[in-house]
Amino acid sequence: MPRQNAERRDIDPRSSAWALYAYKLRKYRERAGLSRTEVGEACVVSPKLIAAIENLHRLPGEQLSASLDKLLDADFFEDQHHQILREAAIPPGFFKYIQFEGDVASLRIYEPMHIPGLFQTEASARHILGQGQRNQYLEEVVALRLGRQDILNREPPPLIIALIKEGVLHDTIGTPEVMREQLAHLIELGHRLDIHIEILPFGSPVYPSGAFNILGFGEGDDMAFIEGAGSRGHLLTPSPEVKALRETFDRARGHALRGAESEQLIRSIMEDL
Repeated sequence: MPRQNAERRDIDPRSSAWALYAYKLRKYRERAGLSRTEVGEACVVSPKLIAAIENLHRLPGEQLSASLDKLLDADFFEDQHHQILREAAIPPGFFKYIQFEGDVASLRIYEPMHIPGLFQTEASARHILGQGQRNQYLEEVVALRLGRQDILNREPPPLIIALIKEGVLHDTIGTPEVMREQLAHLIELGHRLDIHIEILPFGSPVYPSGAFNILGFGEGDDMAFIEGAGSRGHLLTPSPEVKALRETFDRARGHALRGAESEQLIRSIMEDL
């Protein structure tokens, strides 16, 4: 699926709840004689977001769905939003997380199991998501994951520090070619000033926490997202638990390889594939 938002994409409304949402949004909007800009202004979102939703590049949020029901006199979009989450097996906690992720000033990622989603190539994302995703939703969920990566090109971009356990790099995703491309992408990202990819080598202390992200907003307290079993998880508002996760992250980082050492390790693994 192309990364960019096409001006218009043909949608089969029978293919999924997500597709039906996108189809009806365009249909109701055009029937009301409203442009994407006008809908965006009324719902306090950008017209680019409306276009992305209509083309299955972005998942609609609950608040926007309620606003669309009111604006378009539809009594449809909010209920359909919940149907999308159920059918696509997207945990509500994760969906709430990605609504905040786009606004972060900083992001700290602790990942003991997988390449972080923000760093995955399309081929890697397609393989990982395809293992547990119903075929009818694979394209949309891959697009959602790749769409999250837009924050990497934001101005100014967020500061991202990612701690990745070495074992993740040895677990081949798909074919060796896919994994080589993925590792090369990590190296490329690691050259950016706003992204620090630091590998926790074999033998590093083991922490009881699973994967988690800490979101910083410049002003105000941090939030966190803890990933649970079966890709479930929950969003934590400022609390002692968030503070404890930050302390865990800082302790783990003390054992991580810094930029040049991490790149050298990634290259050596890539060359062995």
